[in-house]
Amino acid sequence: MINDSPFRSYLTSEHISRHFAINKTWEELFKLHHESFCLSDYVYHAWKIFESNGFTFDIKRYSNNPRSSVYSAVKEINLYKNGVWVAGRYDLNYSNCVEQFLIELITKDRMDFKKFSRETTHLIVVTSSNKFGI
Repeated sequence: MINDSPFRSYLTSEHISRHFAINKTWEELFKLHHESFCLSDYVYHAWKIFESNGFTFDIKRYSNNPRSSVYSAVKEINLYKNGVWVAGRYDLNYSNCVEQFLIELITKDRMDFKKFSRETTHLIVVTSSNKFGI
């Protein structure tokens, strides 16, 4: 069975530390939004920072047929800001295409993270027995 989520992450803490070392502005921005995080959620949280700054992406597969031998192959993934193309990447595996694309955007100095919003939003979870912020 194919995991049909492009947000899977195979990154280790060493990988993420290297991203932060390469791009200090990204580190500051990410840690402002997420002081602590699980490795498995890094890609999702990173994408949410992009999304909250008006970015979208689209993924084009070589085949949309789940029975196809190339179903898990991504022909291209493209990043847009307000509908305008910003960057793209080609020939990736679907299960980690967002991860690979974000790595390139973060480490290859393709984005100006100084222009990203510094406003943070926190999800507040309320239960009947207690209240806490996540």
